[in-house]
Amino acid sequence: MILLLYILIASTHQAEYTLTVKTGDQYETPTQPVYQKNSEITHIRIKLGLTGATYVVPHDENQMRCMSSWNKLWGYSRCFGSLHHKDSDRFVFRRAQSCLKYNEQGVYEVPNCQEKDLVEIAAYAYDNSVVPYEHPDQLIRIFTTKIRTEVWYQYRLIFLADSTIYELLNDNGDLLERQTIQHRTCYAWKNGYRLNLYFGGVCEAPVDIVADHVEQS
Repeated sequence: MILLLYILIASTHQAEYTLTVKTGDQYETPTQPVYQKNSEITHIRIKLGLTGATYVVPHDENQMRCMSSWNKLWGYSRCFGSLHHKDSDRFVFRRAQSCLKYNEQGVYEVPNCQEKDLVEIAAYAYDNSVVPYEHPDQLIRIFTTKIRTEVWYQYRLIFLADSTIYELLNDNGDLLERQTIQHRTCYAWKNGYRLNLYFGGVCEAPVDIVADHVEQS
């Protein structure tokens, strides 16, 4: 009985973790072990830290691209044997674009912006090596709902043979918004590995980006 209780406590503890992309890096710390799934539905609670709504990359030739591009929050690859840059689904995030002004000199923050504490999220997919940022109309779906930092939300991915449904819920489990991205059909489409917190693609994190996670069964 004591051993069983220990196993249950350990399992619960292992399902809760904090990831940080440290200043000057792109990948999460600590590095998470590879986790493989073979299920249609996967579900997690995530609380994004304050810097998710306030980061500013340095003024250089990549600043505009980096401030408008998407950072990766959480997701999974799909299609057994495919790497995530071939087939995958992820929730992604960036600063609220209404609070940023772009011109030829660079990017500037809008004073007294009403959405300064909000973060945009989107559904973001690779499909048979088609790249989302080159085909945003096909593979990126921006949520109209913006999230607040330091607030728990639930994120759900529902994998179907020819599409993936992305659901954003509040921490009571109420559905806030749903988006769908179409996919090619493939072998073992619900089989994939977990994709974790990642900043940029071109730029490194200008500050620590932190996210707390609780895996949901």
